[in-house]
Amino acid sequence: FLSHLEVQDALLRAFRRAGLHLHYTNGHHPHPRISMGPALMTGAESLDEIMELWAQVATFDDDKIGAVNRGLPEGLAVARCSALDAGAPSLGRTLVAASFEVLRRDPDNGDDDLHRQTALDGFLQQPEVWLKDHRDRLVEVRGLVQHCGLVPGGFALRLRQSPAQGGVKPTFVVRAMMGDDVVVGAWHTIKTKS
Repeated sequence: FLSHLEVQDALLRAFRRAGLHLHYTNGHHPHPRISMGPALMTGAESLDEIMELWAQVATFDDDKIGAVNRGLPEGLAVARCSALDAGAPSLGRTLVAASFEVLRRDPDNGDDDLHRQTALDGFLQQPEVWLKDHRDRLVEVRGLVQHCGLVPGGFALRLRQSPAQGGVKPTFVVRAMMGDDVVVGAWHTIKTKS
């Protein structure tokens, strides 16, 4: 796995190798103007991340995407690029939710579909669900869940997130559904859409 900063560094190196001229910040220590979405939790993988990059380029066509991808480590690729209008809202203001799948690491050693469906139904019927997070703070989890359903071996979740209020780890929501005795490490998280 690559950390959030390692992904950013790998992308910046690949952009430079592809010959893109990046815009830099002003000041004593200029660095490329880049903005990425919220960092993933440790151990999670992502199939869809979004970033903003300020560059001097008229068009970002398939040839440029291919040149960038050739400079990236295996498993990391730029799928598409779009130009934003100068007055478009920032990335932090546009990302309001993300979708995840939370799957059992060992699907043969876990809960059956009926048990997970019962837990899901009970969770969705509650107007509020409060849990303590890893910092011992009370967090209202139910209000952060926009959508929740079953997938083979786990759950599909759409969770609210905001720069001001933050978000909640998908495994935390699974613990809220399945009970406090859930071993978080027994579940694997995949971000499927930003």
